[in-house]
Amino acid sequence: MADDSKVKCGPCEYKRKSERARKWCTECEEGYCNECVKDHELHKILRDHCVISINDYLKIADISKIHQRCNTDGENFEYFSPSQDKIFCFKCLSTSFVGPKDIITVKEALHSSNSIDDVSNLETKLDDLLKEIKHRIKCHEESAEYIDDKVDRIICKIKDIRNKINKKLDKLEARAIDDLKHNAHVKSMIEKHHILKERKKEAREIKRNIALTKEYASDKSIFIFSRRVLEPIDEMKKTLNPMMNV
Repeated sequence: MADDSKVKCGPCEYKRKSERARKWCTECEEGYCNECVKDHELHKILRDHCVISINDYLKIADISKIHQRCNTDGENFEYFSPSQDKIFCFKCLSTSFVGPKDIITVKEALHSSNSIDDVSNLETKLDDLLKEIKHRIKCHEESAEYIDDKVDRIICKIKDIRNKINKKLDKLEARAIDDLKHNAHVKSMIEKHHILKERKKEAREIKRNIALTKEYASDKSIFIFSRRVLEPIDEMKKTLNPMMNV
């Protein structure tokens, strides 16, 4: 709630005086100090105005500022169309297509209208609207829960299918590995690979012996050695020939 000390008396401000307002006229939309409100009540044209306390005004000040003036032109609403059940400010009325016979002042409309009934009707409509909104929110929440539950079930089903697929793939992989290990061709390749490694080892040993013989042995020993190693070298070549086709 706003500070009531900030609401000043309108007539006093016009006289360049600063007095705190004690009353508020909802028609004039102006505050009055205790002295000026007496003058306000003296004028016949102002006697039917609604004058309330500043505390009561502050309770509706923000609402009043929003709804008493036209959002487009900032003018007070002064005219009413009964057929359209619509209020107009002067500027809006001048640009509307409402006929003059269908326009009365807001004050005239008040005499033929019951404000209490109008507010009650608004409250009823608002209550119905709130019930509808509440119902729709509940429906949306139930739909959201249903969707969430359905999504969870789909995710669980996908996970279950994935697990089954993974288990099946694991079995296929194990079977494939087992088949490869027992395959005759694979066995043959493994055996050939083992023989080749042995021949490689033997060839390196012969090469090492040749190097040592060349460096330290006599010519006779080299001659004899070179003839002796020809036989195992030829034998290794014969062994390698069948292994050329992997």
